[in-house]
Amino acid sequence: MASGVSEDGQALMERALAQIRKEFMPGQRLHSAVDPMTIHNFFPPAFAGNWAIYRESIVVERKFNRKEKEQIAAIISGSNACKFCCAAHGNFAVAANSGGSEMRAAMDTNDPSLLRDERMRKVCTWAKECQKKASPALREAPPFNLDEAPEVISTAFKFNFTNRLVDVFITQSLVPQRLPWFIRLILYMLPFLQRPLIVMMTKWKAEHMKRLGAVKEGEALAILGRDAKPRPEFRWNEKNECIAKVFAYWCWAMDELAEQYIPKEVTNFVGKYIEENYSGEDPPLSRNWVFKVAEETGMSEAQQCAIRFMLLLSFARFQIDGAIKADLKKHFPDYRTQRAMGIWAAHKTATAIAEWEGESVMRFTK
Repeated sequence: MASGVSEDGQALMERALAQIRKEFMPGQRLHSAVDPMTIHNFFPPAFAGNWAIYRESIVVERKFNRKEKEQIAAIISGSNACKFCCAAHGNFAVAANSGGSEMRAAMDTNDPSLLRDERMRKVCTWAKECQKKASPALREAPPFNLDEAPEVISTAFKFNFTNRLVDVFITQSLVPQRLPWFIRLILYMLPFLQRPLIVMMTKWKAEHMKRLGAVKEGEALAILGRDAKPRPEFRWNEKNECIAKVFAYWCWAMDELAEQYIPKEVTNFVGKYIEENYSGEDPPLSRNWVFKVAEETGMSEAQQCAIRFMLLLSFARFQIDGAIKADLKKHFPDYRTQRAMGIWAAHKTATAIAEWEGESVMRFTK
């Protein structure tokens, strides 16, 4: 198991946290039961890399503005049935828009055809349909060019990754834990008040972003402190140097995470299985398949337990129940190992989706 955070790691966390507080969320904390960013807080390269992907892909405005990319984020989260991310980023997209009625309807129903803007209607429809490897949309020219692809595909990657972790590792409650206990009690007892609260808080965040103005491209790279070798599966982001460098760092961080926390036999098997079998199709109603797959490896019970958890998080995360979590905890009591397994499996799944999207875009665009 990895030891506590080193001095270099702590410095990396502090640099990332300072930038998050300045450009995204004033008062951001390292520990929270309802904040997806804090899932990675035990491993500084993952924490900083996760923020860097979000900043350079979504916060920085290039071919698409922030509002447009939040629409993509909300549509992806809706297609993944992640109510937490869908509510948060759908509300942000609405709050950042001067109108918003048709956008609210599109976000609430996860139906991009309701978007008024023709360009974003086509882009969001493409992003939603291309969640599946067999989608006809992948056999046609996308509604954007190769220069625009890094922003679209990296936004989809970010939420195909994050949605899986939110469902497993943080509460799905929309009630911020920093509120006074009596207000939280009222909101739990009267859940219809939760959405107006989230809308109000999101509007506050949107106003903060407006006051801040455009953020400078590439500044996330300065906090990372190292370069990494680009991976061939992310060739689709080559047209944007900053996004390409951030993803190269992220892949390095995922390799380091796996090496420190996950048995190598497990990462080798799970990675290969996801690459060869994940297609975005609905999983079987029963999870017997995952027990069979794990058993056929002939590995130890602990390794089979890890394989079951990681494959379920990739293919059928809603089938991860208390028994699956308890079994994982029995064999791997360190919460960092449990999170590392989830993070790595989510990364491999999001990578598979981004790869088939990227191959399609590169085939049809210049």
